Parts: sequence; C-alpha cells; structure tokens
Amino acid sequence: MSTAYAVDICDRSDLRFSDLRGRDLSGASLNQSDLTGADLRGANLNGAYLRSAWLVNANLEGASLAGADLSMADLSGANLSGTDLSRAKLRNARLSGASLVNANLTMADCTEALMDDVSLEDAEMTGTRFFRTDLTGAVFSGASLSHANFVGAHLSWADMSRSRFRESQFSRAELYGANLTGTDLSGSDFTRSYMMRARMTGADLSDASLDYADLTEAELRDTDLSGCKMRYADLSGANLAGADISEVVLDSVKTTGVNLSGAILYKTSLFNLDLRDIDMHGVQIKKAKMDTVFLTNSNLAGAVLNDVTMHMVEMTNVDLSGASLRNIEYDEFTLRSLEKANLDGASMDDRLKSDLSG
Repeated sequence: MSTAYAVDICDRSDLRFSDLRGRDLSGASLNQSDLTGADLRGANLNGAYLRSAWLVNANLEGASLAGADLSMADLSGANLSGTDLSRAKLRNARLSGASLVNANLTMADCTEALMDDVSLEDAEMTGTRFFRTDLTGAVFSGASLSHANFVGAHLSWADMSRSRFRESQFSRAELYGANLTGTDLSGSDFTRSYMMRARMTGADLSDASLDYADLTEAELRDTDLSGCKMRYADLSGANLAGADISEVVLDSVKTTGVNLSGAILYKTSLFNLDLRDIDMHGVQIKKAKMDTVFLTNSNLAGAVLNDVTMHMVEMTNVDLSGASLRNIEYDEFTLRSLEKANLDGASMDDRLKSDLSG
C-alpha cells in the first residue's frame, strides 16, 4: 500500500504496512482498523481509539500512546520499545511476544490481557494493573514496579529477577518456576499464591504476606523473610538455607523436607510444626517461642537456641552436638525428650545441666 497520507484515518481503515512515522494521530478513531506491519515509530497516538485494532508486528518504537484505548487490540509481535503507554487501556488485548523494553506503562490497565513471552526489561510499570493477565514466560528483569496489581495473574516461568515489585498484589497469582532472584518484593501480598519451584535466592520478601501460599520446592536461599506473614503456607521441600525468618509467626506451616540450615529465626514463633528428619545445622533460633514442634531425628549440629521458650518440643534423636542452649525455658515433656538428643559438646547453663542429670 502507498503511504498513509493518501488514506483516510477513521474506524475500520485498512492501513496494513503503512508508513505513519511521526504522524500526529492524537485522539484519532481507529477502532477495528488493520495496522498489521505498519510503521508507527515516533507517532503521536495519545488518547487514540484503537479498540479491536490489528497491530500485529507493527513498529511502534518511541511512539506515544498515553491514555490510548487498545482494549481487545492485537499487538502480537509488535515493537513497543520505549513507547509511552501510561494510563493506556489494554484490557483483553493480545501482546504475545511483543517487545516493551524501556516502555512506560505507568497506571496502564492490562486486565486479562494475553502477554505471554513479552519483553518488559527496564520498563516503568508503577501502579500498572495486571489483574488475571497471562504473563507466562514474560521477561521483567530490571523492571520497576511498585503498587502493581498482579491478582490472579499467570507468571509461571517469568523472569522477574533484579526487579522492584515493592508493595504489589500477587494474591492467587501463579508463579510456578518463576525467577525472582535478587528481586525486591518487600511488603507485597502473595496470599494463596502458587510459587512452586520459584527461584528467590537473595530476594527481599520482608513484611510480605505469604499466608496459605504454596512454596513447594521453592529456592529461598539467603532470602529476607523477616516480618512476613506465613501462616498455613506450604514449604515442603523448600530450601531456606541462610534465610532470615526473624519475627515471623510460623503457624501450622507444612515443612516436610525443608532445608533450614544456617537460617536466622530471631523472635520467631514456631507453632504446630513438623520439623522431623530435616537439616537445620547452624540454625540460629534466639528469643523465640516454640510450641508443639516435632524435631525428631533432625540435624541441629552447631545450632544456637538461646533465650528460647519451649513447650511440647519433641527432640528425640536430634543432633545438637556443638549447639548452644542457654537461658531456655522448657516444660517436662521437652526436657524428657531432650535427654534422648545428642548433646555432645553442647553449651548449656547450669540449670539445664542439673535438670538433665537429675
């Protein structure tokens, strides 16, 4: 087709492969228009109406679509790098495989959009709405998001590493196998989310909500979980080696096969936990509360359990060699089971020594 200068700009226009570079199309009505493969680099489409338009493989690099209505539009494979999509409407739009590198999606509405395999590196998405959006395999690395809405979103296998997602909503979101390495997720809500086998090494999840979240076999090494909520979460097979779990209430959490070696549990409350047969060597449990906790056959060699209050803690056959158990409070049940633990080289105060020998 010849250049678009000879074509009327209106709804249902046929603008396939048109040259619209730098055109001022602000406020234009292009609903259901076919812009497949069109060149719209640097074009001004602020406030334009592109509902159900076809923009497959279109080049919109550096274009401005602030406040534009792209609801149900098809932008599959489009180049939206550096594009301004702030406050744009992308509800139910299709952007599979599109490039949004360095794009501005501040306050954009991407509700239920299909955005699988999109590239969002270094994009600005503060306040963006991704409610029930399909972002499977999307790449967010280096992106900046705070107060974003990912409720019910599909983020499995997404690369969200080294990004900022502070105080965002992820409740009921799917993050199976997602890469969250080194990501700032502090204050975010992951209530009832699905995070099986997610990789979160070195991530910041401080003050986050993980209540009822499924973290089966998740990688949480050296993760900051301090102050987070984790009631009834599933940590079966998760690796929390070196993680900071301070000031957390671990109530009825599933912990079968979890790795807590070297973890920090300062002022942590451990209630109704099955921690049998797991690796907890070098764990630091200080000024904590333990009530109805089963540690049978677990490895706590070199662990620190100082200033801990213990009630109904089963410690039969626990390896506490070289551990520190100072200024602990315990009931008769805990004491009797502690007598059956390996205490070789353990450091204890005189009161505990006396009670164990008596």
